[in-house]
Amino acid sequence: MEDMLGILYNHIVQESGDFTEKSREMETIIREKVKALNMGDTQTEEIKAIMYDFLGIAQEVYFKLGFQYGVRFMVEIWPGHEPEKE
Repeated sequence: MEDMLGILYNHIVQESGDFTEKSREMETIIREKVKALNMGDTQTEEIKAIMYDFLGIAQEVYFKLGFQYGVRFMVEIWPGHEPEKE
């Protein structure tokens, strides 16, 4: 399941104009935050790389989590669905 979600995430991200727009917004935010640190060029690039890594990981994790929640929600509202007994 995790592999399938990874493939789906990569496919959707590559074709999504919304994702590209949000990525640009996040890039602007990262640049502003790093610039405010007043560091040298080498340190600045290292910090930006770390922030981009965290951003990429978070985007993928939250995409997968949201997708799973969305599927669970659709199953719950599907006509004739019996809720699970705990």
